[in-house]
Formats: sequence, C-alpha cells, structure tokens
Amino acid sequence: MNESLKGVTVLELTRSVAGSYAGGLLAANGATVHKIVSLPSDVTPFTCAHKKLHENDALMSLLLQPFQLILTDSAMDLHTRTFVQRAKPHVLTCHLEIGNALDSTEEVLQAINGWSALTGDQEESALVIGGSPASVVIGAHIAFIATAALYNDITERVT
Repeated sequence: MNESLKGVTVLELTRSVAGSYAGGLLAANGATVHKIVSLPSDVTPFTCAHKKLHENDALMSLLLQPFQLILTDSAMDLHTRTFVQRAKPHVLTCHLEIGNALDSTEEVLQAINGWSALTGDQEESALVIGGSPASVVIGAHIAFIATAALYNDITERVT
C-alpha cells in the first residue's frame, strides 16, 4: 500500500460506486478513510476495502474529529449534507452529484460520455458496457481532484 497520503483523514459519506471508489483510492494511498454505512448492502469488499467502517448513528461523534477531506454524494439527504457543511465549514469537501436513481446512474453516465452505442434499431435500447466503468473513472477523477486540492491547501499554508 502506498503511504503518500499518510496523515490525511477522510470522512466518506457516499453510497455511489464513484464515491466509494474515490474513497478506496485515497485509502489505498495511505489516507485514513472513515466510511459511514447506512445499509448492510453498502458493505462490500469493493466499497469498504482499507476503510474504517461506522454505522449511521456514529456521524455525530465522527464530526468531533479532525478531517482534511469530506466526500459526499447526492445519495445523502439534504438535511444531513447541510448539517455536515455547518459542522465542518473549513474542511475541504468533494461532492458528487449522481442524480436520483442509484441503479440507473451507470447507464446515464455511459450515455453522457458516449460509451453506449446504438444497436442500429431505433426500437432497441442502447448497448451498455457491463459493470461500472464510467463510475470507476469518475471515482478516480474525484480522488485525483481531492488529492490535488489537499496538496494546494497544504502548500498555501506552508508558503
């Protein structure tokens, strides 16, 4: 495991594949990632590897701890998102807007990015790549952007 983000503490409040993948990349690079899991179905090796897992009711106590980064997505209800923003106004937050339907998100992302192709028959649905490749790419982008923002924040404080 890479230790380049050692000392960085992340609060992950995501349920999307992209958000979970971003948190996983940060954890794989040495960050301590605390993930809130709302449902038993949220706990999978893909979404939770290398992370410290907490149940939904632990959010209040977690917000008392220092974090350098908070990951959120639109699966989080607006009340909780507003509460977290008010509790941690000076913490870097990356928010992923994924739409309302978690199940259809991947198909929409593939269509937007031109990854789905028409089958040739207008009556047929577009061909969609299996799995979650668009979500994984977006998760990688989120992790990169978050790392760059953390680096920028650290260098601004030093100079």
